[in-house]
Amino acid sequence: MDNKLNPYNYHEPVRDISGFYGRKNIVSKIYARIGASRPQSVSIVGDYKIGKTSLFNYLVQPETQKQFLDNPENYIYISLSVQGSQTESLQNFVTALCETLSKKIGTAFSFSSITESYSWLKHIVEALTQKGDKLILFMDDFNLITQSNDFPLDFFSFLRSLANSFNVAYVTSSYQDLQKLCASKDVEESPFFNIFTNMTLRAFTPEVANALISQKGLSNKIDTEAQRDLIIKCAGTFPYTVQLAGNIIINLPEPVQFSEFERKFKEAFHKKSADYFYTLWNTLEDDYKILLELIVSGRKIPEQQQYMLKELIRKDYILENSGRYHLFSPVFKAVVAKDQSINSPSILASFLKKIYNFFRPKKNGPRQ
Repeated sequence: MDNKLNPYNYHEPVRDISGFYGRKNIVSKIYARIGASRPQSVSIVGDYKIGKTSLFNYLVQPETQKQFLDNPENYIYISLSVQGSQTESLQNFVTALCETLSKKIGTAFSFSSITESYSWLKHIVEALTQKGDKLILFMDDFNLITQSNDFPLDFFSFLRSLANSFNVAYVTSSYQDLQKLCASKDVEESPFFNIFTNMTLRAFTPEVANALISQKGLSNKIDTEAQRDLIIKCAGTFPYTVQLAGNIIINLPEPVQFSEFERKFKEAFHKKSADYFYTLWNTLEDDYKILLELIVSGRKIPEQQQYMLKELIRKDYILENSGRYHLFSPVFKAVVAKDQSINSPSILASFLKKIYNFFRPKKNGPRQ
């Protein structure tokens, strides 16, 4: 199967529009903002390998633009992956932005200073707005910018001024809300973030996950409901794990019975998914780790942690069944349990101390 069109090519983001699945709801919401009479900015937030780059690749496709925009010819899309040398300095990023835009519109750019680059950008977007054109700047991994000390408050103020004055909008991605990922207090409190609508990218719906594992390449590998249930039980409905499961099944020998299919699939999935789950675990905030450890160990969830429990349920990390909670994948559960055996004494001790301090009466009177 051609890797470019292979929906189970879990090693890299989806590039071809025919290999993109689900996300109809969030795509419609994003394009409702982009396609407004005055384009509006969107911040896409999602966890590790949840499909942010694949979504970006889909959003910028000409076919997608034609489907969702009334006048796609009036839109100029600039897509920048904020990585590598672009984030080494403000000058590098602004130069990359100007050079990409100049090639897109066929206008020369040769300035070297930040001030001249800003002036050039402002002149260009003003001219585009006067023509009725709209500039949409897609910036994947934008948190690398907000977390860098090399990007001062003036930079974000400049971007905000463009969006406020002209037909300019930004679509960014990050693994947390951008205001939580700032290098300085000045940037964190900047009104730049007020121009964004935050949209969270979550796991697939069960319907989309099942559709993905039912593609033509697996038709001779999966022919029972029990096989489908096993895949979802192990992989959950996260894009990366579902693609990984599909890739494993494609390469499995023809199973003769379910028990053989189950054994071979479980062995391969546990082996290939472990690194992903360890990385996913390490990207979580400590408070979420504590909560997951409590669930794995069967401990009671404190009342003040219930809001976090609801958030993890919304994220599909935790599933609820008759008032009982469990993690979405046995492999992820094993990762949490292993980490718990090493680190939980200190983490839980810190957590219990917080609880004790919260309820302990203060010397100057009762807690207000």
